[in-house]
Parts: sequence; structure tokens; C-alpha cells
Amino acid sequence: MISDPVRSAATAREHSSLVLLLQAECYTSQIFNQVCMVAYERSSQQMRAGNDFTKGNNKR
Repeated sequence: MISDPVRSAATAREHSSLVLLLQAECYTSQIFNQVCMVAYERSSQQMRAGNDFTKGNNKR
């Protein structure tokens, strides 16, 4: 009987730490997705600029 409250407190602590871990994972993945999107947009802009540059060279 004495071990039951201790066990329930331990499981509650584990649960809260698990929730915090999941929240941190979601937060880091959101940041990672934003970084990937920014990098993708920049690379696509550079590709577009490169295409325009080559088109300009072809016109000359």
C-alpha cells in the first residue's frame, strides 16, 4: 500500500517529463521545418536568378 503513492508519483513525473520531451521535439522540428523552408526558398530564388543570368548571357 505504501509503494502505490510513490509509484503513482513516479509515473506522473515520467509522464510530465515525456510531455515536456514531446513538446521540445515538436518545437525543434518546427524550427527545423522553418529553416528548411527558408533554405529551399533561397535556393530556388538563386536558381531563378541563375536562370535569368544565363538567359541574359544567351541574349548577348
